[in-house]
Amino acid sequence: MLILNTLLFNPKLMSYTQNENFIPICTFLSDHQDCTLREMKQAFPLFDNMEKFIDPLITAEIIQRHHGRYRLKQAKLSVDLQESIVKEVKILCEQSSSHFKNWLEENDYFSSLECNETKVFAFVLALAEALISEEPFYFFEQSSHLDRWQDYPLQLKMMQGHRDKWLTLDTFNPNYQASVVDYFNLLKLPNYVLPKELQLVYQRIGDVNPHYFLEYTERKLRRLFKNKKVPTTTPDIFMTALFEMGYVKIKNEEYQPHLLKLNSKELWTKPSFLNKFEKTWQTIYSDQISLGAWNFMVTYCLYDYFKRTFDIGVVTKRHALYADL
Repeated sequence: MLILNTLLFNPKLMSYTQNENFIPICTFLSDHQDCTLREMKQAFPLFDNMEKFIDPLITAEIIQRHHGRYRLKQAKLSVDLQESIVKEVKILCEQSSSHFKNWLEENDYFSSLECNETKVFAFVLALAEALISEEPFYFFEQSSHLDRWQDYPLQLKMMQGHRDKWLTLDTFNPNYQASVVDYFNLLKLPNYVLPKELQLVYQRIGDVNPHYFLEYTERKLRRLFKNKKVPTTTPDIFMTALFEMGYVKIKNEEYQPHLLKLNSKELWTKPSFLNKFEKTWQTIYSDQISLGAWNFMVTYCLYDYFKRTFDIGVVTKRHALYADL
């Protein structure tokens, strides 16, 4: 399974990964390290221009070529290695449980019996931001852990708007869904067919200037957060697009916000206990897994542990606007 780093949107990389031959070729290279171009052509006899397809992948550092032989730059993480890492991280979590609780208390998570939506979003945001990597992608063998994790909203997507920062917490599978960030990123791709969740949005607003759209909709959303009325009876294709992407809802012929408004006071402190996890990677796993892939696994293991141990709530609103005070 290919997992893209959704925070580091790269149009050129995305255009490669959307090619139907990308995953089969990468899987072949993972199973046949240091193979020749002739061997690759024999494995894919119906695929023309293998050299033309591979050269950009070498430039993008997805594939390595050395003395006429090819391999993936990052080895695919086996199920056995995933199991080993999950067990190791679980031990670290047990050892760090008191630090986890202190972190939750520092951020006032237990101040009320029912934690509100903003606190849950801020918790997941802090976890996702703390382990952001500069690596564009990771390869994993499919496993029971990935099957479970693919529904977790831990993939952070951001876009700077006119005044606010647009945030979405999404799942890694599928990588791109119905959000403002995805919409404008995917429009950067040549000849890309939008997912069905965004095709209706495109029919309404097309290839609109992102700056104009964001400035306009931010102004409308600020009205909603101030409890001012924005009626649905007045035609507004931009507000309709926000409704179709889940940013607003409709009640009594009026738009209502269906996203959160965050400010700097509501953001959580960065967890200090993560140094222990990186040290474990340095001493045990650095020759088996990249730091980015390690951080990816640690993030999901931590989310598992917090949910199980501290009964962390569910993210009910995945979109937010953030503005500094």
